[in-house]
This record gives sequence, structure tokens and C-alpha cells, in this order.
Amino acid sequence: MAVTITWAVFPEGSTPDGAFFYSNYRWWAAFEREMFEQGLVYEADHLYEELPTWDEFNVPDDPEGTEEFRAWEQAVEPMLWKEDPEPFGLPWHKVDSCEGHVLTPREIEAALAKASVSPRTFDKEDLVDTWREWLAFLRRAATEGGGARVSMGVEMGAGYRPKVPEEWKKERGEVLLHQAVRIFYSDKAVAKRREELLVFAKMHADDQAVQDQVAGYMEVLAIEEDAAKGS
Repeated sequence: MAVTITWAVFPEGSTPDGAFFYSNYRWWAAFEREMFEQGLVYEADHLYEELPTWDEFNVPDDPEGTEEFRAWEQAVEPMLWKEDPEPFGLPWHKVDSCEGHVLTPREIEAALAKASVSPRTFDKEDLVDTWREWLAFLRRAATEGGGARVSMGVEMGAGYRPKVPEEWKKERGEVLLHQAVRIFYSDKAVAKRREELLVFAKMHADDQAVQDQVAGYMEVLAIEEDAAKGS
């Protein structure tokens, strides 16, 4: 069993090379952590919906070609594609999906805008190479494949809801706040610090603690600027 990610939409005819990405579970867990550390994923609980079951549509055990199965697919497919008007990156429940959720082109583009080919959480050569292959796959999936469909290849059971581990969020939150502190207390001019803080806030728009801290720093910078004008 393995994690399988495919293009969301295949062109008619033969399947293009590079339309599939495979990973074992151990490596995918490492990639999930790296995506989180780089800010490529975010928790989009407002997008998550529990999918209807086959029983709700009376789908038979041998479903292929049945009207019930087609009705179920028509109900489920829009739920798998659901996205924010302005995505911050890849929704966590999609990258950790066992149900075929689709990473849309706009979600992928938002993530790739923040992505680095140099991982922060691992340095094993073959893992680094595969990480770069993953980013390249995402880029092609967004531009040629209509997005990327994720399947963990295992049924997690009723009621399972993908969530970012709390310890990851705590560790990353502390790192981000320290980064904002370093920007604010640098010896650069007020205008430059303001510019860098705005860029930093935009990169981490899904993190409310970052937004609150940057807003407070902006108020202080405005006071500094007014004081400098009056001197």
C-alpha cells in the first residue's frame, strides 16, 4: 500500500509521463511535516465535509456502471474539489486524504509560491531528490493536469478527520513568532522593516498569532515614524 497522487484531469488518449506520484507512508509523513514547516499547507476546516456513504445512495457491492454509483459520484466530486476563493496553500485534509480530495491549481500555485527545493526537516539525499520530484509533479499537475488527486490508499474509518498534529503547530508557531521578532528588531530603516513584516504576514496569512503580532509591530513602527518626523 502506498500514497498515490495523480493528475486530477487526464487528456484524452494515452496517459502522459509524469502524471503520477507515488510515496510510501514513511516518506509521505516526512513530506507532510516538511510542507507544514515551509507553510505550504493550512488547516481549512471550513472546507472539510464528511462525504456521503454508499449506503445513503443504495450503491450495490458491485457498483461499476450502476445509476446509484453515478449518483454518489456526482454528489461527492464537488466536495472533493472545494477550495477557498483565495487559497493560502494546500488544505491539510486534502494532502492527508484517503478519499481522493483534489489539490486545485490555485491551491498548488499558492503553495509553490512559498516552496523551497531545500528541505528544512531532512537531508537524506534520496529523500531530498524525491521532495524535488514532488514539487515538480505539483507544478505540472497545476499547469497540465487540472490539479492533483490524493489517495492515502487506506480506509481510515468512519469519523476520521485529518488534523495537523498539535505539537507541530506549537513548534512552528514559536519559530514564526521569533522570525517576526528578528525582523522588527533589526537595524533596518522603518520603511524596510514595515515592508518585510508585510511580506512575512502575507506568507503566513493563515496564522492568526502572526497576524496579531505583525499588527502590533505596525502600530509601534507608525509611532517611531511619527517621532522621527517630529524630531
